[in-house]
Amino acid sequence: MQYYVKIEKEENGFTKILLSEKLQIGILFLTLVTIPFVFDKSQYLTGTLVNMVLALGIMKFGLKKIWPMVLLPSASTYLHGVIFAGATKFLIYLIPFIITANLIYAVLFRYIKKDVLNVILASVAKAGFLFIAAYILHKTISLPEIFLTTMGTMQLVTALSGGFMAYTIVKQFKSFFN
Repeated sequence: MQYYVKIEKEENGFTKILLSEKLQIGILFLTLVTIPFVFDKSQYLTGTLVNMVLALGIMKFGLKKIWPMVLLPSASTYLHGVIFAGATKFLIYLIPFIITANLIYAVLFRYIKKDVLNVILASVAKAGFLFIAAYILHKTISLPEIFLTTMGTMQLVTALSGGFMAYTIVKQFKSFFN
């Protein structure tokens, strides 16, 4: 009898650790930093996973607790320096815009409460903002043309993909996200 009680207490302690808010937020932060290193050859996969994690993070914890998450992906991608090959040095000019776009995406994803409209509007706003920023930088400082596609169409596709994945996860596990 005591043996079962001891196992139950250990399981409860382990479960308590896993359900710890600080641990979960730490895992989200670590995930966002490592995604660009692990999936370094695929902007689609990297962007989709980053957007999914941003959306899940804000849905679970709100902006106050996860705001550093909007900083991590672009900084990590820049430090890794692979996704955009020779043009990666130009990414430094886009980092403030990417951070702002991630913030726009996360906030709209959380606060628009109409079915999948949050995914669509957050994705369009993020991609539109980034495309406009890239276009202005392309015209003013000769940002390479590759960034018009990567900060436009590709951002829209990855934001929609990651957003719909997060939307599905949130719907399936509602009790975890309340």
